[in-house]
Order: sequence, then structure tokens, then C-alpha cells
Amino acid sequence: MTWHILLVGLAGSCIFSLGFKIIFIINSGSPSLWVLLAGLLLSLTDLLWFGYFYRRRAMFGAQSRWHWLERALPILTGPEVFPSQTTVVLRPMGAFGFSRSGTILLAIGCSMVLLLIYLIIAGLWLRNP
Repeated sequence: MTWHILLVGLAGSCIFSLGFKIIFIINSGSPSLWVLLAGLLLSLTDLLWFGYFYRRRAMFGAQSRWHWLERALPILTGPEVFPSQTTVVLRPMGAFGFSRSGTILLAIGCSMVLLLIYLIIAGLWLRNP
């Protein structure tokens, strides 16, 4: 049950934040392009976490599957059971199944995007007293 709450929370968070951005744009006008793109990228990280946790549902002991979702996005289909460490040797994996170098590049890229977002927000805040 906890697994379902986690997945629904992540999907709901993404939908809620995208809806909030649409309402904000309707009421306040369009923000600058960089702020809009950064906000959308940060919203879509919830979908990455959703895919990560759904694919590893066997680790959490989840019994049910969402077949309609697996038919729509076959990449989300993960193992039915989680192998124990005594019988199967798992190769080290990075975040989201990337290799070690891919994980490092992902971390550097995300850090640069976050830094850019913070600099944009700080620049807007300092200009408007």
C-alpha cells in the first residue's frame, strides 16, 4: 500500500505543479523563457522518480501491476521478483540505471541547471526591490 501512495503522490505532484504553472501563466502573464523551461524541467523530475520506483516495485514487495501503464510505456516493466543478494550478483548501477559515468554527468547537469535557476531567481529578486 505504501508503494501505491508513493507513486500516486509523485504523479499527483507532477500534475499539480504543471497545473499550478498553467494557472500562474494565465493570471500573471508569461514569465521569461528560462524561468519557464527551468520550472518545467523541475516538474518533470517527479516523472523520473515515478518511473524509477515503478520499475523497482518488486523491491518494495508490491504485488499488483498496472498493466495499462506497462502497455503504454514498456520501459517501465521491471522484474517480477527481486533477487536476493546470495543467489544473484548485481552489477553496480547508478541513478536511473545509468552507468557510473552517466550518473556523474547527470549529477553535474542537474547541479548546473539548479545553479542556473537559483541565479535567475536571485537576479530577479535583487532587481525588484
